[in-house]
Amino acid sequence: MDRVEVGRSGPTEEGGFAGRGTLNSPLGSLPGRVSGTATLEADCFGRVTYDVNQVEVPPGSGNWIDLPPLVIDFAVVNGGQEILGAPISLEGTGDDVPRLACRLATIGSHF
Repeated sequence: MDRVEVGRSGPTEEGGFAGRGTLNSPLGSLPGRVSGTATLEADCFGRVTYDVNQVEVPPGSGNWIDLPPLVIDFAVVNGGQEILGAPISLEGTGDDVPRLACRLATIGSHF
């Protein structure tokens, strides 16, 4: 299934990551939300695992559907001002691997 997701994610006060956005697919545009945890190694590579990965069907209904976890490997670049990442599928191949790239950039002092 071809899909495009646009949204925003960032660190939480508890040390995790959370975000929301819109998933555009053949099913239409659906609100989405994610939350999870991140690890960062000394070499500036890391992984964020969104254990909560949901879409609302239909939009505005309050009926949130659980999707498989979303795992993104990333690198910190530009002097710590940006995170560039790509989703991975630990067990999937072919169409099961998400096809998107992500960029998280600071705006002022916030991601």
